[in-house]
Amino acid sequence: FSADTADEPESFSGIQYFVESELDALAKGLLQRLRWTVGVKEGRQAGTHQEFPLRLVLEEMKYFFDKDHEDQQKPGKHVRPFSGNNSNYYSYHNSLIHSVLATRRGIPITLAIIYSAIVRRATGVQMRAVNLPGHFMIAASVDNEDNEQGSELLFVDAFHEGKILNESQVHSMITSAYDIPWDPKYLSNVPKTAVWKRIAMNLANSADLLPELAASTTSLILMGFNHNGTYDRRGQTGLLSLIHEADYS
Repeated sequence: FSADTADEPESFSGIQYFVESELDALAKGLLQRLRWTVGVKEGRQAGTHQEFPLRLVLEEMKYFFDKDHEDQQKPGKHVRPFSGNNSNYYSYHNSLIHSVLATRRGIPITLAIIYSAIVRRATGVQMRAVNLPGHFMIAASVDNEDNEQGSELLFVDAFHEGKILNESQVHSMITSAYDIPWDPKYLSNVPKTAVWKRIAMNLANSADLLPELAASTTSLILMGFNHNGTYDRRGQTGLLSLIHEADYS
């Protein structure tokens, strides 16, 4: 498969088609890798298994987010991986899903949205948003290894090569990076509206967005919500329409 387009579409209909087709192609690539891996590991023909351990899914997703990942025996080896845009972090392009899909570079929240969208399309698994201080990650509950009962919450840092962390590692990361105590509320479920508002405000506050465009974007933020603050897709217009995959699902 191929999901390596570098040119961005201009019209909204073109953008929507581009985003959907890119995400579908990436999901297809993930499925190919999962079926290949399961087929090889379980001694069955690749492509016959339809359910995959989530831990395996997260490991395979590293291939799409880690430029140093080397695996020449599985399909999808020509895919250009996503990465954090450290050199131009505050560019408005990092807050537009179609731009991130085209350049393969973004910020934590848009990379997390793309990661989640790929996983959902390929496996049906819905990952949860984790709005940490100074960072944005996604998480999912997976079965414990070594046949232990119960499950554990694993976190994915899409901005840093799709790195997989456990809860203890996330605690240490936040407390050491920001010199603040850990608060369990950091793991509270983040509603779709909060994700939408955060990505929209990132766009409005981008360093290279023209002032008149930023003002328009700020006013449009409110148009994506109805009177009680819930998301209303009918109000999705203008620049906000370019972030239509911001449902992390």
